[in-house]
Amino acid sequence: MAGWNDPRVNPVPPCTRPPRALAKDEPELTPLLAACKRGRFYEVEAWVASGRPLQLDPGASRSRKAETLLGIAIETGAYDLARLALCNGYRVDLEPTSALDSVLLRRDWDMLELLLQWGAAPASADLSLILGSFDRGVFERFWMAGVDLTAGDAMAHELSHSGRNRPLFGFARAHREEDARIP
Repeated sequence: MAGWNDPRVNPVPPCTRPPRALAKDEPELTPLLAACKRGRFYEVEAWVASGRPLQLDPGASRSRKAETLLGIAIETGAYDLARLALCNGYRVDLEPTSALDSVLLRRDWDMLELLLQWGAAPASADLSLILGSFDRGVFERFWMAGVDLTAGDAMAHELSHSGRNRPLFGFARAHREEDARIP
């Protein structure tokens, strides 16, 4: 099983492997995705170690209901499956929909941190989902990553329409002195 990163040895992000080959059509990934759905992670590990594709080429035709390895990991909360894929060259930027949005909707903060550590672009997340998380740690994480939480008046809109978002009020209060866009 040479040429692969074992997630059990705590590889350090980001992935330094050369990009993996991409599948040319959906059927090429069917056995991998079936193993993921069934929780057969040793089969998935063997697939990854063999160097076979983990993702569909973005230029290939994709059915509307096409699943992805990362999508299955997020949906099932399979943190270790996501980590296995990410440390072996899985590219979050090739997902057909925003993985960060999916994680924010599920409120899976461990998975959110994993995706951000392994290269998910913070700016790809929907501001309304970030601000609607009601989690100050999430606001801080995206703010520190350079995401403008005030863009398009998103923060003002959230604060004016939801008096319940006390964590966002606290975040705004804490940062209003350092950023003129917040008050």
